[in-house]
Amino acid sequence: MVAYLRRYRNHGYPGANTTLNFVALCADNRVQHTERRHGSSRPAPDGNLSSTTIQGDRPVAAQNSAGIAHNQTNPLQQMTAARDYTRRFRNLLTELRLQPGIHQRIESALTEFSDAHPNVRASYISRSVDETYFQDGACGWEAQARPKLQGIALEGENMFEFLAFSHGLRMHTTPIATIMNVEELWLEAAPAQPFVLRVCFYHSFPATTILYAPDAESQEEVISFVKRLKFLRGF
Repeated sequence: MVAYLRRYRNHGYPGANTTLNFVALCADNRVQHTERRHGSSRPAPDGNLSSTTIQGDRPVAAQNSAGIAHNQTNPLQQMTAARDYTRRFRNLLTELRLQPGIHQRIESALTEFSDAHPNVRASYISRSVDETYFQDGACGWEAQARPKLQGIALEGENMFEFLAFSHGLRMHTTPIATIMNVEELWLEAAPAQPFVLRVCFYHSFPATTILYAPDAESQEEVISFVKRLKFLRGF
């Protein structure tokens, strides 16, 4: 449907009502009118527009008698914290040079996560992944040798961890309440060398979540995320 707007203002006397008339030109060249007075809207006598939502001076959604919706909402209004987190994660996936199959699977996993868990309360993404994640050899030597990506999101009462590597994806879902201890370790490998930050979340079962930050930029993100997690955990 092609739509256009005509706006009429009655300035004949002080305090005059302002009337907005919206004219919609349908596919069959019939003209439909919707009139709005004092912040309300009502269809014209022909009644073909069953509902119209007004945003500012223009209709942003309308539905005709056949039930066809015409959405004109701002896409930014649909952005959630989870979609922003997965967007940032996707932007870094290209650095891993993944094969199409695993890349598509990771994309699907991220979409499923953002749809099911929109209200992310804190998130963390890093190119630096602690080497102990792959020391068991279960993911092959390529996982440890080639670029990797770690992402963690807190949503509800759970912590969701994504580990993407050259030919796979490892995901962990853990209740935040299982975190019993947070260890923060600062190391200076050599005099005048940058500090390295390593943070461990020890759980009430045999598992540890590790954040590794070898430079100042990643350390700032780790510190911010750890502060948020401590607050949510009640530490």
